[in-house]
Amino acid sequence: MTSPLETAVDLSLPDATLRSFLQEQYRGARGNDALAEDLAALPPQRRARAAELLDGLITGTASNLELRAVTAIIGALDGIDVEVIVNGMVQGYRFDIVIPEAGVLIEIDSYAYHGAGGEFTTEDSHLKERWKRNAAARFGWTLLSYTDRCIDFTLTYTLAEIVDTVRYNLAYPRTRRKRTDEDRIRTDSPVQTWNPLLLR
Repeated sequence: MTSPLETAVDLSLPDATLRSFLQEQYRGARGNDALAEDLAALPPQRRARAAELLDGLITGTASNLELRAVTAIIGALDGIDVEVIVNGMVQGYRFDIVIPEAGVLIEIDSYAYHGAGGEFTTEDSHLKERWKRNAAARFGWTLLSYTDRCIDFTLTYTLAEIVDTVRYNLAYPRTRRKRTDEDRIRTDSPVQTWNPLLLR
């Protein structure tokens, strides 16, 4: 069975069509992991074509909201020497956007999945979200959170805050000592691995 990437490399269709196909095929929290595996499995002589198709392509987003947000954030950060990682892992938790050089994490939270009384919010997901955010803070990350309404209605302000935070953190790196693996305590592991409310 061929991977979506191998399929795209082999097809003679317009690049825009193939890029749209790849963006859809490598969606979701683990989309970038799957893409990395498929790229590594691709024969070397076909990687140049794959690189052309993937150049600047945003993969790994979990929703259209995330895709819109990531696209806007990458555009706003253009010219600043940072990497924008989509659905990256930090301290055992997956964050929507990770900007490692600036120590910035960004969460894009729709009301349906993160709001009190949201359609897909549960007590467990609410609890996990709090511990995830605590882990980020305890290990020295700046965490910025925005709702779907921030992306839909106040995007200019949202982007200005993100850019300012990234620039500030790059200009003034934190001087306090950051935690290391030796400093870990039990609650620094992902909450679902130790919290009795989630061990069912």
